[in-house]
Formats: sequence, C-alpha cells, structure tokens
Amino acid sequence: MKKRETKLLFYFFILSLSPLFSQYTEVINSNKPGFSESPYSVGKGVYQFQNNIFYNHLTDDTNSSKLNSLGFDLLFRTSFFLDKLELNTQISYQNDKLSYDLLPDNDSSISGLNRFTIGAKYLLFEVEYEDKSKEVRSWRKRMAFDKKRLIPSIAIYTGLNTDFLSDDYKTGGMSAKIGLLLQNNLSDNFNIITNVFYDNIGNAF
Repeated sequence: MKKRETKLLFYFFILSLSPLFSQYTEVINSNKPGFSESPYSVGKGVYQFQNNIFYNHLTDDTNSSKLNSLGFDLLFRTSFFLDKLELNTQISYQNDKLSYDLLPDNDSSISGLNRFTIGAKYLLFEVEYEDKSKEVRSWRKRMAFDKKRLIPSIAIYTGLNTDFLSDDYKTGGMSAKIGLLLQNNLSDNFNIITNVFYDNIGNAF
C-alpha cells in the first residue's frame, strides 16, 4: 500500500511541473500559487485544472514534537450554466511525519487523501471601473485614483466536505463549508483578495 501511495504522490508531483491554463479572458484567472480564492468564475464552457505542492512544519514545545507535512493540492474549476457561477472540486494528498526529540523510537508517519471537497461559488456583485485611458483633455483626471476600486467584488461560496478520504484522515462524516470571497482591484496590476471561510460545519472535527 505504501508503494502505491508513493507512486501516486510522484505522479501528482510530475503533473504539478506542467501547469495548464485555459481562460476566456485576457488575464489568466488562477488562484495559484497559494490557497486564496478569487470571487470570479472561470466562465461558462471553460475547464481549468490548478495544482500546487505545499509544505507545513509545526512544533509543539510542550512535548518536544515536530510535525512535517508534504502534500499535493489539485483544484478543478468549470461552469456550465452562467459566467458568474462556478463549480469546483478540490482534492489534496498529504504525507505527515510526526517525530519526538526525546522519544525518537516513537516517530510515525501517515499518508493519503486528506481533502475531497465539492463546491460552488456565485459572483453577487462586480465593480465596474471607468476607462480613463480615453480621457485626453486632463492628465490629472486620467491619472487620478478611481475611488470605486475601494469597493470589492463579492461572491459567496458553499461546499461539501466529503468523507471519501484515507482512513487516517477521516473526520467522522460529511460537513459543510461556506465562505465570503472579496477582491479589490486597486490597479490593473495590483489586487487584494480577502477570504472568510467557516469550515467543517456540523462536524465535531
């Protein structure tokens, strides 16, 4: 079983070195690298795969333990009905190694699927900006900051955390996930994304 999981992680790693982009707009709408999520959909008829590798290192001074996590995250995004509505699926494969400084013989490791979430998001409000490039009579007006950029575009997210996970990562059942997604386009090249999520609703985990 360990050999099979090692091969699976290796294949995920190879895929992560070959990113594929598909987008109907001029700017690629991607949430990677990182874990933040834009309120914008990929658009109707678009199929997009995004992936990244993550690493976490946690220490607990109370029992001199360390937890090292290495994993692969895959996100599939598409839209069938509306440009503002996106359907997505997130799958994560993770390997955790727990070690103790005082008890090296008690080191342990687990690996497997630790997330399988199906979700959807809908763009409630999109800010429209003035095209100041056509302002030729006043340089000051053309270069002035558009105060509308302080107003974020808003989307809502709802998802279901399935329990189709490896035994070591099961949480005891399915749970809900909701979120508020905000994005401020302060300029054509600088955006601020804010996400507020409430995860594992209805689950003791």
